[in-house]
Amino acid sequence: MKETVTYARAQASGALILLAMLPDRLETWTLPGRGKAVVGRDPSCDITLDHPSISRVHAELELGARVLVRDRGSRNGVTVDGIAVGAGEAAEIVVGGTAELGEITVLLQRRGSDLAPGEPTQMISIGDHDAIVGGTLVRLLDLIRRVAPGERTVLIVGETGVGKDFVAELVHRASPRARGPFVRVHCAALPSTLFESELFGHERGAFTGATTQKQGLIEAAHGGTVFLDEVGEIPPSMQVKLLRVLEDRRVTRIGSTSPRVVDVRFVAATNCDLARAVKDAHFREDLYYRLCGFTVAIPPLRERSDEIIPLAEMFLARASRGRPLVLGNTARQALAEYAFPGNVRELRLTVERAAALVSGPAIEVSDLRLEIPLPACHDDAALLAALESAAGNQSEAARRLGISRRTLVARLAVLRGRAG
Repeated sequence: MKETVTYARAQASGALILLAMLPDRLETWTLPGRGKAVVGRDPSCDITLDHPSISRVHAELELGARVLVRDRGSRNGVTVDGIAVGAGEAAEIVVGGTAELGEITVLLQRRGSDLAPGEPTQMISIGDHDAIVGGTLVRLLDLIRRVAPGERTVLIVGETGVGKDFVAELVHRASPRARGPFVRVHCAALPSTLFESELFGHERGAFTGATTQKQGLIEAAHGGTVFLDEVGEIPPSMQVKLLRVLEDRRVTRIGSTSPRVVDVRFVAATNCDLARAVKDAHFREDLYYRLCGFTVAIPPLRERSDEIIPLAEMFLARASRGRPLVLGNTARQALAEYAFPGNVRELRLTVERAAALVSGPAIEVSDLRLEIPLPACHDDAALLAALESAAGNQSEAARRLGISRRTLVARLAVLRGRAG
C-alpha cells in the first residue's frame, strides 16, 4: 500500500527542514520523519522547484535514520557537498549539509523544539564559510528575504569570524542576481599600490609592467554581486573612486578615458566601527552613507552561546568524513562555556583540528586544546582552593577569584580532561 505524506511550508517543531535557494526567493519545506519525497519541476512532485535547471522529476529524498538524496535521472545532475551523485545512485546529506540540484542549492536543517514556535534551530553552511544557526539565522533569513530582491547596497557588520562572508553569499544567492558571478574583494589583503588596478582594471601600457589589458574585479562581477570584504581597510585615495562607481555604476580602467557601464550590486562587510572611522577622518562620510543602504549586524558567538553545540556538531559531521565521531561530555561542557574570541571561525578550526588528531571515537576536552585564560595570580591550585573554600559553590568561587562563573566552569572542564 502506497504511503501518503503531506508536505507543507515549515511549521512543525523538531522537524527536518529543506531550504531551497531559488534565484528570486528562499523556499522552506518541512520533511516527514520517514518515507520518501520526490523533488522536481512537475507540480505533482512532493517538493516543486520551479527553475529551468530542474528536471520534471529530478531527485528523491529517502528519509529515515539518515537522509539520502537519489538522482532520478535528472538532466543537470545532483551533487552533495560538492561530490557528484550518479544517475540512480544516492548519497547521504547530513543536517547542515548542502546539495546542488541543477543550479539550485538546497540545505538540510532541523527545527529545534527548545525554541519558541516559529523560531527554528536552523543550520546553513555554504562551502567552507563560517555558518550561523538557531534564532540568529532565523532573524537573518527574515532580513535577507526582504533585502535580497532589491538593488540597495548591504553593509554587514560584526567581529572577525562571525560569518559575514556567509551572509554576503546568502544575500547573493537569494537575489535575482544569483545566476551571475559573486566576486569577493579582500580589501585588507590588497596592497594600496595595486588596489586601483585590481578593482578597476588597466589598459596595456598604463604603467610599467602592464604588458596586457586587464579586467578589474568590479567588471568581472557584471550581472552579479561584488562583495567588499573589510571595506573599512580601503585606502583613503581609493575611497572617492569607489564612491563614484557606487553613484554612477561606471568604472574607468587605469590608462583609459572611456568609462565602462557595470551592472553590479554591492555588498560590503566590516569588523570596525565605520561611524567612528568617519568621525576620526579615516573614512569618507559620503561613502559610508552610500554603503549602509541596509545594515545587517551579526552578534558575536559569545552572545548566542546556545548555537555553539549545534555548530560544533555540524562542523564535526563535515570533518569526520564518515568516521563515527562524537563530542564527549567534557568537550561539550568546555565548548559551551568558552567565550570564543575568534567566534565561529575559531570554533570551526577547533573542531576540525580535534577531529583530525583524535584517535578514539569521542572528542574530549583535552583534544580541543582550548586556551582558557585566568588572571596570572590564579593557577590551578588557587582555583581548586577557592572552590573548596566555597563548599563547591561555583558562583561563589568565581566571585572570590574575580572571574566569571563561565570562565571557572570552562577551566574546571579542562582540569577534569587533564585528569583523564
